[in-house]
Amino acid sequence: MRPILFFLASSFLLSQELGFISGKIEDKNGAGLPGVNIMLKGTYYGTASGPNGQYKINKIQSGNYDLELSMIGYKIILKTGIKVKAEPGLVLNFVMEETVLSFGEDVVVLGRNPLFDVDETSSIARVRKEDIANKIVSSVEDILSEQIGVTTQDNEIHIRGGRIDESLFMVDGFSVKDPLTGYSSNLFVNADAIEELEIITGGYNAEYGQAMSGIVNIKLKEGKQSYEGAFKFASDRVFANQFNTDRFEFNLGGPDLFLQSFPKLIGISLPGKFSFFLNGYGKVYDGNLPVANQLYPHRFWYSGLLSESSSDQIMKNLAIRENNDWHVLYKLSWIYDPKKKLSLSYDVSMNINQGYFMPRAFSSTYFPYAYINILDNYNTITRDTRLLSLNWNHTLSNRSFYQFTIGKFFTREHSAVQDALWNEYEERLDIEPINYSMDNT
Repeated sequence: MRPILFFLASSFLLSQELGFISGKIEDKNGAGLPGVNIMLKGTYYGTASGPNGQYKINKIQSGNYDLELSMIGYKIILKTGIKVKAEPGLVLNFVMEETVLSFGEDVVVLGRNPLFDVDETSSIARVRKEDIANKIVSSVEDILSEQIGVTTQDNEIHIRGGRIDESLFMVDGFSVKDPLTGYSSNLFVNADAIEELEIITGGYNAEYGQAMSGIVNIKLKEGKQSYEGAFKFASDRVFANQFNTDRFEFNLGGPDLFLQSFPKLIGISLPGKFSFFLNGYGKVYDGNLPVANQLYPHRFWYSGLLSESSSDQIMKNLAIRENNDWHVLYKLSWIYDPKKKLSLSYDVSMNINQGYFMPRAFSSTYFPYAYINILDNYNTITRDTRLLSLNWNHTLSNRSFYQFTIGKFFTREHSAVQDALWNEYEERLDIEPINYSMDNT
């Protein structure tokens, strides 16, 4: 009888260790959502919600779990740190938010972010705007330099030891890799303009091409339904013997004035919601090397509203130090309904310097010691990089969606002494008589 009693006692104790999770999943209007996938990450426990949004997962071993809810057309919910006990069962109700993003692109984490994602098949790291706000960074390069497997050398980003042209940079789904040089870092993106940054260093999907060492996928911010903005300024000119640096940044976003706010004032209602996001960045500095008295930037653009002299003066005002970096981003978003979204963005970056630190396609980065006393007669480099992209996202059902992206990316670079044309240079001839003596007299 003892073996039988022991077996019965063991079975009784084992049954007491099993618990369950149940609840209801609704949308923001309170309607139950059927067909939602519910999984305990890292296990085989899972189910799908019923016709009224009800769900229940039975026979779960006691312990701590992360519960994930997913459905195409809705943001993924990740509930971390769930403690399952045998008695009583755990009841968890959720409200899922609709999104026009592709499946898996937007995740709502309830609790702490998990240290490891056991379902992730690629080496990936995500940095969200909340994480960026707690860092002292101003660019994508600053964020990447803090990641494992990423190194910075001579102002170039190297992922997993690969060359600079072996990485792929994407901004809102559009590749910004120069097809001629392979460079991907010509376009500057301010850290305050980033909604989420994704760094993939291995095992990436087939949707990414032309990349061998790694992928940097940048999602830009969008305006919200209320106006908000920020302005930052930093300078080291308060103290002597510094780098003569000034840096400013600003953000402004909210409902679009011309497509949403003003039409409502005059009684016109356009379908959907329109919002805008504007970001600006400027950094001018001299550094610790000798500098020229004046730079001569080249003007790529022309305006029918300004005279030639006024346009040239604007360019001179943008070249006030030895190194001048400027960036402007404007993004317009139209959410037609919770499943359709159209966004248009225009990104402009400009660099004016003499090439001491800026990576270049067909030239090395170095200081021209041969011109150390005549830097005014050394080349001024003007780089103009622009990205215009249009994105359409449409979720067709809870099982299908599509995304359409079209854009134009180009980089223009000009290098010349005092912005002179090739036929405007004056060759200096040494015509003074010179006498050579073999006895050094």
